Amino acid sequence: MRIAVRFFLLTLLCFDVSHAQSSKDWALSGQVTNQDEPAKDFWVSLSGPAPFASLLTDGEGRYAFRGHQAGIYTLRVQKKDNSSEPRSRTLRLVPGLQVQNLNINIPVGGIITGRVRNKEGDPVAGTMVLALARVVRDGQLKLDMKSGDRTDAAGEYRIQALPEGNYVVAVMRGTLPIRKYVAGKSKAAGTTGYPPVVFSPEGRMLETASVLAVTPGEERGGVDVRLRRDALRCFQFQAAGALRHADKPSKAYATVNLWVGAEIAEVLANSPIDGQEANEVCGLPDGEYRLHLNSFVPDRREGVGYARSNILLSLQSLNIGTVNLQATQSLTGTMRLENREKLELPIGVRIRLPLGDRSILAGDNRVGTIAANGDFALHNVYADNYQLVVDGLPKGFYVAQASQSGRDVLVNGLQVGSGALDVVLGSDGPALHGSVSDGKDGGKGNRGGCHCVCDRSAHG
Repeated sequence: MRIAVRFFLLTLLCFDVSHAQSSKDWALSGQVTNQDEPAKDFWVSLSGPAPFASLLTDGEGRYAFRGHQAGIYTLRVQKKDNSSEPRSRTLRLVPGLQVQNLNINIPVGGIITGRVRNKEGDPVAGTMVLALARVVRDGQLKLDMKSGDRTDAAGEYRIQALPEGNYVVAVMRGTLPIRKYVAGKSKAAGTTGYPPVVFSPEGRMLETASVLAVTPGEERGGVDVRLRRDALRCFQFQAAGALRHADKPSKAYATVNLWVGAEIAEVLANSPIDGQEANEVCGLPDGEYRLHLNSFVPDRREGVGYARSNILLSLQSLNIGTVNLQATQSLTGTMRLENREKLELPIGVRIRLPLGDRSILAGDNRVGTIAANGDFALHNVYADNYQLVVDGLPKGFYVAQASQSGRDVLVNGLQVGSGALDVVLGSDGPALHGSVSDGKDGGKGNRGGCHCVCDRSAHG
């Protein structure tokens, strides 16, 4: 039987593991180094089912966490201004597990420099320039902001400590205000200004951007950006529908994203709104945008309602009228093995709903733990379209099929509120074996490496 498998597999655990049968706690420890020297006073965080306070590495660069709640955890080291960003590590922790020597080395960073000038060739001072890495996340190409710098009086910038990778450089404006709308009194209609995002060398579309390959310790100079003024527009809207919780104090927010191709380049506006009033966003050139409205309970970060609207500005401002928020929904379902109704899953397997074409919103609930019998439920989920990812599956298991009311979720995504989700696992997945060598000491094995297996047909 031919099975279409759409996933990519990460080999997450690449370090020494031993079991301590006498302890009910798990323990995690290691050392952070910067250019092979102990990295003192770097913040290390561990996020997962149980909360942990971030901690500073000691004089030897060491850190240690201890806990008892099982699950999938992510370990991160926060970069400093003069350091590159190390790769995060994801691992499954269970009671009694002792993870030692999970060492993280902060790589030598690269540098990008250049100038920002206007159409006449004059320097543009005080503007923010960002280095955006093109990365694949959850099977989709994304822009990931790594670092940035503000131009000086000569229009020059210098972006340091960049991890190895492919980058595009962009000039981005600050966030725009969302104001109460008064008819006939738009703040920016008919004016001109610089676009919210301009990619090097001078394009507004991502397809026109120059792609730079940056290697450790390398400096790429002469990456200039030229800005041209455009006519600026406004759009107006009013929120209605599920704006407030029936019993709890709640807030409503509006977020505007610039849409470039299949990637979010910038949050252009984000502000609380009054559902009783019309609102306005000004200062936008012609282009395609996304308006996201959400309401939530602040103290519990519990979502209440959500709506989206696609906006196309062309030659004039636009009033899109009333946008109705839909109440949050529950997503329930079952995970089962092919040819069986139920299966026993290890602790820590979870379902995750990656974001598509929007940024994270307050009140988002997109991660749920799957019970040992395969049942799962996510409550108070914003009524939006999502992709599906299952984390922490045992070796050899993969998502073979996923459907919702007859809809193929692996192909078309899932819609919260459109029925229960049925996830079918295959258990005959291939296994890869090998080693990673740093090319030194006669090819000695390199701990901490991460391996990715991707479907080439899906990613080119």
